[in-house]
Amino acid sequence: MALCARLTGERGLGEELAQEALARAFAGLGAWRGDGAFRSWLTRVAVNCCRDWQKAGARAERPSELDPVAAGGLDPEQEASGRELGAALAAAVGRLPPVSREAFVLFHVEGLPYEEIRALTGVSVSALKVRVHRARQRLLEELGPLVSGE
Repeated sequence: MALCARLTGERGLGEELAQEALARAFAGLGAWRGDGAFRSWLTRVAVNCCRDWQKAGARAERPSELDPVAAGGLDPEQEASGRELGAALAAAVGRLPPVSREAFVLFHVEGLPYEEIRALTGVSVSALKVRVHRARQRLLEELGPLVSGE
């Protein structure tokens, strides 16, 4: 569910697509050959559900609903600043082009290695690295002033 929410930028839609992914996975359970990790296969089903939704033209420009990282143990001013930065980052990730957002989320948020992302998406490792790099550059350009305090 978290992956679908991150890829769509909307928690409610992420929940719906995660349910759709589970239904597809259950219906296609016989397609899993067992030659890889079940988690990888299920992640591929979820990514494909999100891609199908994007192809259907349902994506509208909406702010992302990714939960900012909790900044526990900080004073109230630092915590508020951390939440503001987290919300800005979530919104900026939501504005990335879908292919860049997918690569960025799978690599930086889900922590998947490039080879596993390649297997999930069918995109070459070099192209994935370029997409992640460009996403980082775009996020730095957009969030640079907020991070540096300008």
